[in-house]
Amino acid sequence: MELANVRKYTALDLPNDPFFELGSSRAVSDGYWVILEPLPPGKHDIHFKASLTNPTTGILFYSDDLKYTVNVANITSPN
Repeated sequence: MELANVRKYTALDLPNDPFFELGSSRAVSDGYWVILEPLPPGKHDIHFKASLTNPTTGILFYSDDLKYTVNVANITSPN
């Protein structure tokens, strides 16, 4: 499955903390979060890319290109 419009999955969680307005905080989360339905048994490849650039200069701070291979087993519970 490829996500055509990834921007609709964005989340920005800013703490309700007056110090955040000054530029510091205990934690901040910003990103794209996707929850998948349970995968059927078998081998699945999950591939994603991420990058972080300075919005003013455009300088790249960080980038990742990750691929996970997940093997889902069909396990039945004993009666």
